[in-house]
Amino acid sequence: MINNLDQLKYKVNLICKSMVMPFPFPKIYIDENDSTQLNLLCIPCDLIKNNSRFINNNTDVLLNIIELKKQFSIKSLYIEMDFNVVSLISLPYELSFGKDYFYFIEKQDLFKKILWNKKDLEGGDIVREVIYFMQLFDPKQALKLIQYIMCNKIFENSIVKRIFDGYIEKLDAERKFYIFNNFRYVRDLVLHKRSLDSLNIELVS
Repeated sequence: MINNLDQLKYKVNLICKSMVMPFPFPKIYIDENDSTQLNLLCIPCDLIKNNSRFINNNTDVLLNIIELKKQFSIKSLYIEMDFNVVSLISLPYELSFGKDYFYFIEKQDLFKKILWNKKDLEGGDIVREVIYFMQLFDPKQALKLIQYIMCNKIFENSIVKRIFDGYIEKLDAERKFYIFNNFRYVRDLVLHKRSLDSLNIELVS
């Protein structure tokens, strides 16, 4: 396992030097199955060559990055590119919660009471009212709120997933979430309870 993120970034940058054209979608998430998640598009490793048009023919670059991921036993890998330079690299499975991760909600007894009071509602009503409640927070805090709900088992996981999907749809309708962010990466971080502290959510104002 690689223990130096700078070293990993250096190695990925070496691979990317050969790029002639940038990736059309510069936020690349390679999951634990070595599938490349380009926002809503999933390309399995063995089908990358058949789908080269979606990555501007950067087939060898992507396959070499996946091989590096395997070499260092990395479960999943997230990369943000600025043409052929890595601007950000992250190992999602190593992003654990810090001590005060939920402080913004823990300090507000009223907020916690509001959430628990929705527990006996019908599923659709829970989803609708929690998404409405989430408007009180900035997007990153709203996604952390979903993790707080999961960690405290306030609602069933099936309800939590509906809350997440509904909130993202609202973000996209109002602020173009899908254009600027890798949906599957964000979804995995939130629903697998990984820290969002380093997540950069881009939205139109």
